[in-house]
Amino acid sequence: MKSIKPAARKRGRIVSLLLLSLLFLTSWCVRAAHADGVKATIKNGQTIKGALTGKGSDTYTFKITGGSSFFVSVAETGPHDDTFVPGITLTAPDGDTRGRWAPLFTLLKKQNAVEGTWSVKIDQAGRGTVSGNYALTLVQVPGAVPATGGITVGALSSGVDQRGTNSRGKIDVWTFNGVAGHTATLTLNKTGGEGFAPEVALVSPTGNILGGASCDSCSQDFSLTAAGVYTVVAWKSDEHDVTGTYTLSVSDKN
Repeated sequence: MKSIKPAARKRGRIVSLLLLSLLFLTSWCVRAAHADGVKATIKNGQTIKGALTGKGSDTYTFKITGGSSFFVSVAETGPHDDTFVPGITLTAPDGDTRGRWAPLFTLLKKQNAVEGTWSVKIDQAGRGTVSGNYALTLVQVPGAVPATGGITVGALSSGVDQRGTNSRGKIDVWTFNGVAGHTATLTLNKTGGEGFAPEVALVSPTGNILGGASCDSCSQDFSLTAAGVYTVVAWKSDEHDVTGTYTLSVSDKN
């Protein structure tokens, strides 16, 4: 009997190890199977990180109130791979769709969006062939944008330069109080980053995108037709994998 017990214990340990190995492999397979096919919601000001494999896709939904505008971006995270090309397909509540794909990052904006639930699908649409990681960011205006994730949120004071830093898919949000009937001058200056091209868009308190610019150094006047909080959305529009810096200011000419 003394020789049987050690053997039984040994067999028991072997069985336990086999069961643990099977459990590990099963758990790993479950996680891998869910690398694509994510269906979730995204909130204003949120950045969500995910992964794509080949022709896989993830879908996120968000709600828009009438008269709002929004900006949505997707960016490759981690070391760049030329064969990983993330993209966005937007679907409106009425079924209308539009999409864009590009290496490193891409951004879409929508003015006076249809009220209801929108969806954004992240995939490579045949343009990429490998697995990769991404970050999806959503900004809705007007209204307060939470300073969460990788989004910079700040205030502009008349005549004072604010400094910003931008990289793949990042969206910055700046606000100032406007007076109806006045003219606001928006000045954008690139301050660093070889090949970096900053771009801005001005959104009124009612959700209209009044215009914007992409430049190394420029100023633009805007007639303010409504009183309230104006929003300046900033991002990088170049095709280079560079982190850039800029200054942004607003001045009241009246």
